[in-house]
Amino acid sequence: MPSLNGLSEQGRITWAEREHGWVGMPEEILAALAMDGFQECTRELTTSPAGDRRAGGAWRGINPRMKSTAAVDWMIRPAAATATVFIEIDSQPITGPARP
Repeated sequence: MPSLNGLSEQGRITWAEREHGWVGMPEEILAALAMDGFQECTRELTTSPAGDRRAGGAWRGINPRMKSTAAVDWMIRPAAATATVFIEIDSQPITGPARP
């Protein structure tokens, strides 16, 4: 599993300017954050108002080595297998790959 930057470089997540978030699979993004050293603290899933399907979720993690926190929130996109994902590291929105 690639890092968060790796997902972007491989085109597995893309920035959606109109939505101000990433388009991708939440589980891949969470796995990439784990590769980057983040450990899950909390995870919640939401359902649609009718309660018949998943609508999104929230995840919080910490990187004890870097003393850094991460927050990921997502909304499942209608008629798509992907989600709009919002990522923050140390309360700063991640809107593009990190610079080398």
